Amino acid sequence: MSDNGADSSETLLIGIDAGSLSIFERLFEEGCTPVIEGLCTDGVVAPLESQIPPWTPSAWPSMYTGVNSGKHGAFGFADYDGYDWQILNATHVHEHALWKLLDERDLSSVVVNVPVTHPPDEIDGALVPGFMGPEDPDCHPPGLLDEIREELGEYGVYRSYEVGDDEITDEGKIEDYCNKIRMRGAAYRYLAERFEPDFGFVEFQHTDKLFHEFGGDDWGKVQSVYGALDEAVGEILEERDPEQVFIASDHGIGKYGGQEVFLNEYLCEQGYVETTSAERALPSWSPIRDDLRKGEERKGHNLAPNENGGAERREVDVAASSAYMRHRSEFGVRLNLEGREPEGVVPREEYDAVREALIDDLKHFTAPDGDPVFERVAPSEEYFHGPEREHAVDVVTVPNEFDHHVSTTLPGSVFVDADGLWNHRLHGIFAAAGDGVDATDLDDAHLFDVAPTVMTAMGVPYSDRMDGKVLPIFDHEGEATTYPEYEESESEATADEEAVKERLADLGYLE
Repeated sequence: MSDNGADSSETLLIGIDAGSLSIFERLFEEGCTPVIEGLCTDGVVAPLESQIPPWTPSAWPSMYTGVNSGKHGAFGFADYDGYDWQILNATHVHEHALWKLLDERDLSSVVVNVPVTHPPDEIDGALVPGFMGPEDPDCHPPGLLDEIREELGEYGVYRSYEVGDDEITDEGKIEDYCNKIRMRGAAYRYLAERFEPDFGFVEFQHTDKLFHEFGGDDWGKVQSVYGALDEAVGEILEERDPEQVFIASDHGIGKYGGQEVFLNEYLCEQGYVETTSAERALPSWSPIRDDLRKGEERKGHNLAPNENGGAERREVDVAASSAYMRHRSEFGVRLNLEGREPEGVVPREEYDAVREALIDDLKHFTAPDGDPVFERVAPSEEYFHGPEREHAVDVVTVPNEFDHHVSTTLPGSVFVDADGLWNHRLHGIFAAAGDGVDATDLDDAHLFDVAPTVMTAMGVPYSDRMDGKVLPIFDHEGEATTYPEYEESESEATADEEAVKERLADLGYLE
């Protein structure tokens, strides 16, 4: 890929959280990201359709396993056991990752900063966990984090400041983002030189955080962060000269022009949700979030007014409710089913009827402008299939044109204007370049296709359990084979879980 004369058989996958083709096209026009533009020009580039829901904690596992959430079991930021929950981690993902399948074929990997990879897999190579793990993650092999910090001087997963920190300017925050991006690139380069992997996977997370904290209207901030990304990618390509390079994102990003929709308020109005201020409420991160924010409004996000005027907080009474939304990242509503939930109130023989009525109510739920809030309301089996589907929502709700921000909180009103908020879109970016990659037009690339396509590029059969297809960018179709079944073990709580909760709440992901 470069002219440095290096001889590498390395295949590299670059993950760009929230990477969007529309964002990159503008950056290309301005000459801000020449390295990534060159990859797209030399090879193939296309929109990459994400899954439903298009959220980081479930989408990255879908990318790196090639299967839908109904098979791997990650549906959102939390893993639920009845009404109890834990922060999602790698032990909740019940399918082999791409690098584990390669390990079965005696191929080595270096994996850096990929979300939901803590605790790390034991593989031939190295794995440094990313988002959803602790700030000081366990790495593979043991002791690797100390080695990286000794080599680089510093290494961390999350940003170096908290919301409401008056000691740091916006310019300082953007520089912190850029430093984290440089840190990822440097860590990957160091580990790739040390382990000489067959497969490399480095993920850049702050390309997403940028839009959640600042939005995208101040384009200079976007140019700075994505410029740092381009430099980091260029340094990797120059040093490693991989045989093939792939770029993929978990979802896109865009500006919302609709409403912030408080779905549990609507469900309360329709008689599905009961509320309480007692301990039996829906598990909530609100106290953590409020302690961190201390009442301050996040930039780029209109916080909903509380019409209770500071009265005692209302929460969903899960035991008394027939249906409710657990978390916005799940894109749907869960029924409180008898025999499945600890205190289920919906009799099993009434499940179909209650769900059909709920679907009908949600289809007729309209925004203030009279348009439907959701462009699609469907039974979960239309989106999820596999042994983990029972842990999913029962009804999937897809916001109309991805223009509404749906929330679980109960502020006393159903709607508040979300105009100006930047959040996830369904389509991200896929690009490929290098040996054996044909420049062709792609119009149906999907998140599930990334893993089988990368394995095919490496000359390795992909798993016949994968839901994705091999994208038509080679002169051969690839082949599937059967790999060992995932051996499910007992899930573990995230190490330093309280600190991780605080990090996620501070970043605005936990309501």
